[in-house]
Amino acid sequence: MAQNLPSQKIHTTEITALTISQDGKFIASFSKLDEIVALWQYPTGSNTPITLELNYLKKNKKIDIKTIIDTKKKITCEFDLTMSKNLSCNRLFIILYSSEQDKPMVLDEEMEYLSPDCLKNVFGRAQFLADGETLGIYNNKTVHVISVKSWPWTLLRRIDIQNNDFQVFTFNPLTNKNYFIFRQWEPHNVFDIIDIDTYKCHLRVMPKHTPGETTYTISNMCISPAGDLLAFKTSLGALHVYDLGSGLAIMSKKLIFPYDFRFVNGGKNLLIINFVKENEQIIATLCNARSGTELVSVALSALSQCNTKNVRIINDEQILIVLSHPNDNILVVEEWNWVNVFHKQQIQYTDIPTSNYRNEDDCDLITGYKVGKYQYFLSSVKSIKDFSNVNVPPGKLVLNENYNEYSISSNSLQIRLARGVKPFFIDEQNIILVSPRIIVLFCVIDNDKIDLRKLVWRLPQNLPDINKFSYRCINNFSQKRILWFDITCGNNMQNYYTIIPLDVAISGHDLPDEWMQHSCECQGPINFLNLLSVKPYTHCNTFNSAKTMCNLIRYKTTQRDDECAPTAILEEILQNNHYKPTIGPNGENPLTVAILEFKSAEIHKLLDYCIYHCIHDGQPGFMSIVVDALPELARHYPKILDKLMKQCTYVKIPSIWKLKSENHDSIHENLWSYKFDGSIFMANPKKKTNSKKKFLDTLFDKWERIIRHSATHCFVPLPGLCTYPESSHTCHWFTIFLDTLIPRHLSIFVKLTLFRPFESFKSPPFEAIVKFKWHAFARWRFFQLFFLYLVHFGLFVSAISTNREQLVIASMILGIILTITWIRRSIIYYVNDIRFFTVFATYVEFAAFALPVITGSLKHGGNVAPPELQSLSVFSLWIFIVAQLCVVFKEIGIIIAVVAHISRKILWFLLLLLFILLAFANSFMFLLSEDSDNSNTFTSFGSSLDNVWSMVLGDYDSLKPWTNNVLVIIYTIIFSFSTAIILVNILIAILNDIYEETNNYANTVWVIRRAEIIVDIELSWMIPSERQNRDYFPWSIIYEASTEDVDEWSKRFNTPIQCEIKDDMKGEIAKLKDDMKGEIAKLKDEMKGEIAKLKDEMKDEIAKMKDRNEG
Repeated sequence: MAQNLPSQKIHTTEITALTISQDGKFIASFSKLDEIVALWQYPTGSNTPITLELNYLKKNKKIDIKTIIDTKKKITCEFDLTMSKNLSCNRLFIILYSSEQDKPMVLDEEMEYLSPDCLKNVFGRAQFLADGETLGIYNNKTVHVISVKSWPWTLLRRIDIQNNDFQVFTFNPLTNKNYFIFRQWEPHNVFDIIDIDTYKCHLRVMPKHTPGETTYTISNMCISPAGDLLAFKTSLGALHVYDLGSGLAIMSKKLIFPYDFRFVNGGKNLLIINFVKENEQIIATLCNARSGTELVSVALSALSQCNTKNVRIINDEQILIVLSHPNDNILVVEEWNWVNVFHKQQIQYTDIPTSNYRNEDDCDLITGYKVGKYQYFLSSVKSIKDFSNVNVPPGKLVLNENYNEYSISSNSLQIRLARGVKPFFIDEQNIILVSPRIIVLFCVIDNDKIDLRKLVWRLPQNLPDINKFSYRCINNFSQKRILWFDITCGNNMQNYYTIIPLDVAISGHDLPDEWMQHSCECQGPINFLNLLSVKPYTHCNTFNSAKTMCNLIRYKTTQRDDECAPTAILEEILQNNHYKPTIGPNGENPLTVAILEFKSAEIHKLLDYCIYHCIHDGQPGFMSIVVDALPELARHYPKILDKLMKQCTYVKIPSIWKLKSENHDSIHENLWSYKFDGSIFMANPKKKTNSKKKFLDTLFDKWERIIRHSATHCFVPLPGLCTYPESSHTCHWFTIFLDTLIPRHLSIFVKLTLFRPFESFKSPPFEAIVKFKWHAFARWRFFQLFFLYLVHFGLFVSAISTNREQLVIASMILGIILTITWIRRSIIYYVNDIRFFTVFATYVEFAAFALPVITGSLKHGGNVAPPELQSLSVFSLWIFIVAQLCVVFKEIGIIIAVVAHISRKILWFLLLLLFILLAFANSFMFLLSEDSDNSNTFTSFGSSLDNVWSMVLGDYDSLKPWTNNVLVIIYTIIFSFSTAIILVNILIAILNDIYEETNNYANTVWVIRRAEIIVDIELSWMIPSERQNRDYFPWSIIYEASTEDVDEWSKRFNTPIQCEIKDDMKGEIAKLKDDMKGEIAKLKDEMKGEIAKLKDEMKDEIAKMKDRNEG
């Protein structure tokens, strides 16, 4: 519908700026020449055309643009408007702005000038964010973020952007957070999405770099309702959709001029408003957000002799278009319900209640099938009727009914449908089946042994059963058939719809993500048909959904057809290089599913695919599913994890990142680390640095410097390994309190550390991560805790030495506090299913905290504590203090690790030695205990065992009274031979064999021990907001590695990945083909020459023969 606003009575010249409120109820316009700002109140939802009278004009005002710009210096300038939503305080704000050097003008709904104190000396462009309550003003130096919820306005953030290229703001409806985006590393299209609240990089968007790539800017951006997808349009007219978890581009579309776009249908689809120049029309296009499949297009408005001023998508269906006639300055407002426009086209329509079919086991609605002479029926089918012989011509489908049982027949296959299923005959090639939960589309294709195909759609689990169902088969704007299914669910009549482009799907060119997802999930008696149906789409983006890939990997089939096996389909998907590995909104991870399903072939294929594209394409986002699956990989496949860590070792920074020079001279120790995200370029002017902490950090950094050496910059290709998942803003305060007290959402690094996988921590990338965390936050906090432990140690030792009551009470209070923190930590580990009570160091720490408290409580009030308890308390404190020193000093830690490792290696040797000691101690006791000599020390088992241990050390004095006893002499010879000769030499041989292995092992054990201390600090001594700090938990890590080590590693382990081998093979095959083509061409030329010579010779011979005959 179209309504004319009486703008000719307000604006006498061309309207140069216009904006629409988010709910579509208000329109603000501005004319630069007559300097008038007007606010119009538009009645959205009108079903009939309405001509707005002047009483619909909310307010207008003539302003002085000199207050915004200096007209003497700027002859030509552009203006624009932005408008807030109608706030709870019943106020509406309009901002008129020009360039980055000009001051924006603020007006309210009454057209009164406003001068907020927070905007004094603030210049730049203005933009209200999607929440309608947050204002951003930016120029090439700073970004100001202001809250306009209440008056006066509040400055939330002032951010110095330095040399970065600011792009645009956006709003995340899931976390209720605002973000803005910067370009990094000009001229490449690498962007960082920065959290406005924390200044930290939420995600780095790193498109695959292509030679000759044109730099673009981002002009608009939005995030899906689930917070998992990011869509933005560029200055080149392209629209990109990125996965927010991995930063990978999952959809890209080349458009002429995209006006506006919005995620609709629960975020599954993307509605795009685009301008088509050929026929001067505005087109609404609905695409699948994950696969990019174009579902439907609708023509909305013709633009003959009109200028489009603004387009806004109000909700999932309503679109507002504002046009202006350049001659008479009349605004034309067109409001469209694009769904109704689509429904008004010529349709085939059927509205029926769904079937009474309720058997959820037969999820694909098929109870039997027949291929040739072979018939198969489900065991649950009691009355089996043989298939009738039906002759179906190729390319046709026949629907038969027999006693309320339907069957579908093609030229090569017959299938029997479950009772109660409703079939619908669309045409001779397509049939629809409907049950209360699923819709199945059967279609026939030509030129195949099995000519039937089956695609499935399932109703979301949160919706009740289908109550009513209707479908439309219509022609799209591109003259291709579209199937639109309208669904009414339950008694509350919830409306739902799904769309499939019929002609595109039948041809195998593309398929919506939700149809592919359920087609891979559906299993039944005819599994080979399901796999045949999904295989044609391996070349497109329809498998980009994590749930789709999980369903494909889980798919169980008994058929032996290697070409249609899930593994073969997965391999074909990866070979086409369209798959973008992402994690689903509910945590679905294809690699984790492959691990838990024990499918090693799929694991290897996915790992090779991800690491290849991460390293060779410079896109770390491909490793997102690998990072998420690392704990399960360490648990079930440690050898595969070891191989993966070798591939991730010493990965050089891609040159296109333009971060740092590859090789340089360094004075830092090996594997010195830096954070790798956009926050490294950000500056927070309000953030105060702790001068004492900075001084100590500088002091420790100098302590860890070494002689200048050549280093190479590498990065850890495991993005998101250290980051903690963001909590939802809708959590109750009690839930937030519990999460603070007992953290439940752990980072992958924490999970991996507490699992103690040796294969991971022996690799340089993990050691680099541990070093980064130690330098960034753990070192300072550890020394604070260590000082607390020393105070506790000093108080307790002084208390039991001096028996002063005040010292006893102080040591008890501090000990109780430390014991409570130990109990809290044990609860955290238990709740998160982390091994804690099986580690010996856990009990040493508990003894160091609890025993001094018990001892102090006994000494309190002048009582006397047992000296044994006092001794154990002091001894446990000493062990605990020494154990803490092992974390700080690597050399001490390695020595203790060597001793612990050797002890574990010789455990069975020590157990054998113990049995020998017990045997001889018991034998000597029974042999010599009855001797009444006063010097007899074998009268009890304890004293006998003590004497035997002295004999191990070479002291045989306890046996002197029995030097004439033959049995004692025999026992002595046997004991000395078995211990001093055999066992000692065996021990020496064992130690020689494991010494080198132990030394290497000890370094890894020390790294794991330091990592465990860091994890303890993260979980026990940091609040949730600190765990979201990207200075401490960045997106990834850059580290300096010794150039010599990097070169040596490259020579030893630089084996090509399977994907790389395939690419090399493709190149070699292409070269062979070219060479063969060249050789064949040469042979053809030579053959042609020889044939020509033969022809000439034959002609000569024939001519001679003619001459002879004539003669």
